[in-house]
Amino acid sequence: MNEALSWRQTPRPGPAPLPEREERRAYPRCTGAGVGVLAPAGAELLDLSPYGARVRLPGITGASVQLRLRLQHTGSEFTLRATVLDRQGHDARLRFETIDGALQQELFRMARAQMFCETIAQVFTCCEGGEAPPGLRLETRPAALLRIADRLALAGVRLTFDRLRDGRPLTATALACDPEAGSLEVDFGASVPAVDARLRYAAAAHHESYLLEARVLAASPNGLARLSLPHRCVLSDRRAEPRGPGGGHVHLGGHRCRAVDTSPRGLRVALGALVLRRDQRLVVRGPGVPERVAIVRHLDSAHAGLMFLEGASVEAEPLRVRTVDHVPEMSVASGALPAQRITFGPAERPLVGLWSDNGLPGPRALVVVPPAWAKTKECAGLLAQILGASFAASGRHVAVLRLDYTNALGESHKGEAWRRPGHECVGLRLSDCVCDVRAAIDYGTERLGEASCALIGMSFSGPVCLRVAATDERVGALAQLMGASDLRDLIRTATGGVDYVGRHRAGLRSQLQNVLGVLSDTDRWCADGLAAELLEIADAQADAARLRCPVQWVCGLYDAFVNEARVRAVLAAASQPRELVRVPAGHVPTRSAEARLAFAPVVEFLLERLGVEPALALPSAEACARQEAREWAAAPRTHIASPQRYWRDYMLGTTEAALGFEVLAMSREYHAFMADQIACLGVADHTVYDLGGGLGHALPELRRQGARSARLYDLVPELLERASARGTTLGLPLETRSWDANDGPPPVDEARRVLLSLFLSTLPDAGGFLRRLHAALPPGAEVVASSICPDADLSRIYAGLLTDIESGATRPPPGYDRERLRQAVRDYVSSAAWLLRLTEEGAFRLYDAETLGALLREAGFEVREVRPSFGAPPRAVILRATR
Repeated sequence: MNEALSWRQTPRPGPAPLPEREERRAYPRCTGAGVGVLAPAGAELLDLSPYGARVRLPGITGASVQLRLRLQHTGSEFTLRATVLDRQGHDARLRFETIDGALQQELFRMARAQMFCETIAQVFTCCEGGEAPPGLRLETRPAALLRIADRLALAGVRLTFDRLRDGRPLTATALACDPEAGSLEVDFGASVPAVDARLRYAAAAHHESYLLEARVLAASPNGLARLSLPHRCVLSDRRAEPRGPGGGHVHLGGHRCRAVDTSPRGLRVALGALVLRRDQRLVVRGPGVPERVAIVRHLDSAHAGLMFLEGASVEAEPLRVRTVDHVPEMSVASGALPAQRITFGPAERPLVGLWSDNGLPGPRALVVVPPAWAKTKECAGLLAQILGASFAASGRHVAVLRLDYTNALGESHKGEAWRRPGHECVGLRLSDCVCDVRAAIDYGTERLGEASCALIGMSFSGPVCLRVAATDERVGALAQLMGASDLRDLIRTATGGVDYVGRHRAGLRSQLQNVLGVLSDTDRWCADGLAAELLEIADAQADAARLRCPVQWVCGLYDAFVNEARVRAVLAAASQPRELVRVPAGHVPTRSAEARLAFAPVVEFLLERLGVEPALALPSAEACARQEAREWAAAPRTHIASPQRYWRDYMLGTTEAALGFEVLAMSREYHAFMADQIACLGVADHTVYDLGGGLGHALPELRRQGARSARLYDLVPELLERASARGTTLGLPLETRSWDANDGPPPVDEARRVLLSLFLSTLPDAGGFLRRLHAALPPGAEVVASSICPDADLSRIYAGLLTDIESGATRPPPGYDRERLRQAVRDYVSSAAWLLRLTEEGAFRLYDAETLGALLREAGFEVREVRPSFGAPPRAVILRATR
């Protein structure tokens, strides 16, 4: 038997550390290429960071200096003041005291670009001996390199080279591969490197990352060039294990197959005439090798890739699949279940949680609920209420423990370096998250004594809870509420295709990134997650195979962040009873009717595991609202120092490359939503008063539907400038005024048509504003108000917009290419995710049709029409009312 087929258990190596440079300190630095010094005269940049610089300053002796810098690629000029920290001859080290936010963002980008280029060189240096570090694969076979080049050309991927131009990496688009000429045609879009220049570049296609090396064969003035086919390629090893050659044979369920290659975790076999199906379980054995259970993970016409399932049996419970499309009847409990704030866990890393206990006598149950990404323990308040009331209605004692992750948002311990606002998740490590859930189980079982324990995973916490359930025998049931199949896929999907894990495996460092509104150190959590085997779908399948408890997975039909096919692949590895429940909901609802619909099967599942007939119950809406308000009042919340600045940054973005709210306005759903509002208002031959009209996105539809003119009011002057330019372009008479809604409505005594598009949600007292507006309007005036619905999940709209950009249906605005537009989309989605976090905390409020209608009626308006809009399913509601 070939030695490679002995399947010995060997430790899985993590990614090899790349050589570190002295300059990689806490703040990224760059050489300053692409930045010119205009003043003081004669100054020369030695290196530069977003927080300081080293500068050659002949003749300057003061303790501070004022710099004037110019960005070469945009021509923008900035003035900043700096303190001299130390001097060595004419060289001084400076710390910036004032710096423009746009310049700081650009310096971050330039430093990352330089590190990107350096890292490509370092990876190839690590491969000089002909072998790649663990986690990477070195490919030198001509046929394989040709296939890679052809794949890049067919996908039209963007190539990023290890050369800087004005502080930015040189880039090109792959156009065509010519095997006969041995070349790859690319479009640089500008100046091309010299012929015969050796280039190294990075590319990504089909979730695989590539580092390649080639030379320039020919170039033309219009930016087109021909590169040689790659001489060698370093790529991430998706198979995750060092693999040995095959050569032996194995028996699969009675059939003899040749092993193509093997690893301690699986093997690839030649199928011959054998027909297999994906996720099929087989007994694998070879000469002198004990039988092992494997599952088919990959199939092509000639080969199958199998993964060993540790501790699993061949016979598995069949997967039960059902769809729940309505909320079951719920009785009303006597009162809301109060929550006690507790501190538990290790003394050096204490955790803060909320403990709810219905206090009934008899057998006890413990339910531990970690939060989703960027959410805190308070977000699961309604779930805790339904659990407490339903267990009580079924005559069972239950305690619900909601917790924060270590080094994450909320009140749990954070290292000293991560206590600044916006940096709370920078120190996040996935292995710590697993430890936190175990600490919660420790605390709960010690407090309750003998108790049955269940876990409920949500989104990001899904793989974490799966790991705990697979390795802690105290867990008797696992429920996944839109839990991710694997973290690599979740983060890749949520960031619009950025594969941080693949980049990390390929040796590319991503540093600090904003992931759905939360700043995180991608290199930190990637390295930790790979070492702890918590990132890949193979890791999740291995954990599922070790489960000794039943599992239920609730998937949202409208959730674009969690891939149901991958969830099924994880469930296929489990031997225990498993159920897939499909509900018409988005990604992790927490407080709406959609949330009750998603929670109901989870609560029923947990009660059935205890042998109890489920009886769903919920305290009254008023009692739940009071308890929710008490919990959020005691929690740390974000303070918005300047609403004007917040809305300016949200609507316009915080960097030069950002598009702000213009991103959402590009989507088909937003266009339809705006058209619905204007049609509902009936604007033909009317002057429309657009309160909180922002960038003027209503103007094109007002023009199309025959409005005579418009008056637009908003808090942020910069938005009014953009709106004025839009009105001029459309030829629609427009008057704009800067206005603060806290001062009451603007002069509307002559208004017959008033638009409040997504505006009332931004007001601290929407009811009071509507009452004053009603008093100021003339009789018969028509008002259209709209709101995004509570728990609205825009993931499908987000995914659809990215698809439209990729297909060309949505074209980039002037000055943008597709990649820059995709990055602007990611930036906006992160700011929108943070807005939803602020909404949970109570800074803003979203309204459903019933609540918004009640606000209008209480103010004295007569509601005439209710229209759902904004996507399928509708994610917003429009109401038309009359004064």
